Amino acid sequence: MAFAFDTGRGRYRDTATGRLVSEGRVRLAVDAVADLASERMADLTERLLSGEVTLARWQAGMLETIKASHLAAGVAAAGGRAQMTPSQYGFLGSEIRAQYGYLRTFGAQLAAEAVPLDRRLIARAGMYGQHARVTYEAVRRRDQAGRGYRFERNMRHAKESCGQCVTLSARGWVEIGTLPPIGSRTCLARCRCTISYRKAPVEVAA
Repeated sequence: MAFAFDTGRGRYRDTATGRLVSEGRVRLAVDAVADLASERMADLTERLLSGEVTLARWQAGMLETIKASHLAAGVAAAGGRAQMTPSQYGFLGSEIRAQYGYLRTFGAQLAAEAVPLDRRLIARAGMYGQHARVTYEAVRRRDQAGRGYRFERNMRHAKESCGQCVTLSARGWVEIGTLPPIGSRTCLARCRCTISYRKAPVEVAA
């Protein structure tokens, strides 16, 4: 099945049917990227704890996975590599550099033995992979605002969501920029919500 990106709408289309691909379906692919990154990071951290890899090799592997997963998510949000502009690469680069900074702080804590060297590190490391979906939503929100979209709505996809995401979804359509970004909510990078956009005027929730 082949897809093409509709630059005017900022959505993918099925080239066989011409129909828009659901936002949830696209995000499932992004979720798979994030989950795979988390698995790789968890495995790398287990190997660090067992002494199989050095701290330097662990950090290098984590940085590589951050870059690969965030690039994949950001390019997917932009509509593919053909749609990427210098501005988009710059924005995506800033998101990746921010994650590098957090990871290097984590590495420094490990080097100084300022955090317990136990299996809790595996869960913490995995969160860096989950952040790829945060980057996807950040790139998409920026691009949709640039296309003239004026309203946004939170869409839940997880079987269970945090109370904040439930409340935000209940608000319906609101002015773009109103909703807290994905990743900044109670559920942090574990958030499975997506944000939908529209240009036409709607009744905005108070």
